[in-house]
Amino acid sequence: LGRPALVKPENWKQVYKQWKDKKITAKMAMEFTGLKRTSFYKLVAEEEGCLLFHCSSGKDRTGIAAMLLESLFGVREEDILTDYMASRRFLRSLYARYRVGIAIAPARIRTKRMVLGLLRLKKRYLQAAMESIREKCGTVEIYCREILGVPAEEIAALRTKYLI
Repeated sequence: LGRPALVKPENWKQVYKQWKDKKITAKMAMEFTGLKRTSFYKLVAEEEGCLLFHCSSGKDRTGIAAMLLESLFGVREEDILTDYMASRRFLRSLYARYRVGIAIAPARIRTKRMVLGLLRLKKRYLQAAMESIREKCGTVEIYCREILGVPAEEIAALRTKYLI
């Protein structure tokens, strides 16, 4: 799949601003920076130093990615759930603004309730994902290998890099 090209931080800032302002798509941003589609796990394993990954909420795709990584590293489920729930504390003021915006939006009550439900961050959401993975695959490692297609070598590289 290819290794991402390393680009100067000022380029990332420019690309992020253009993407945020909806002037370019994520695909265009990847092309601009030279980043190729590659396994998230490969990036985490191969990049030098630490890696920061985030999104605006940290509860959906990013929360699942963090859970998968922590599970591969042998972190206890209780600790994974605590990490996941930390997003709620950091996003409290943002969600308060969202709730006000939804309250004054010209939409049906049912629609507003549905949107508010999507914004909620609850421990049981991640627990359900973990339970589903266990039911279907038995372990997160099997899920990563067989469902996500992460090669065993990448999983081994992750553990070698991050576990002491």
